[in-house]
Amino acid sequence: MNGKGLTPGVYFRESIATLLERLHEARFIQGSMYHRNVLIQPGPLSVPPANRSLSKPSYRIIDFGRGVCLGVNSFSLQDLKQQAESEQQDARYEHLIP
Repeated sequence: MNGKGLTPGVYFRESIATLLERLHEARFIQGSMYHRNVLIQPGPLSVPPANRSLSKPSYRIIDFGRGVCLGVNSFSLQDLKQQAESEQQDARYEHLIP
């Protein structure tokens, strides 16, 4: 990272794809999958903070202002599946996932 934005590599995209998949399995939709909504932090999270570095980053999906959740926003399971597919397409367009 050089302050000019993310340069998504394979590890980045696979990590975001895993996070997005876990989010969808939990019946949540983030609602705006853009680079600005992915936080990169020193990792791995399994080690004490003093031992983390950006050479092994971890990622978080943030900003759920447009997010929805099955049962909370009264969406049907079919609606949620359609939104999950749409969100994955958006993430692919943004080169966030493979």
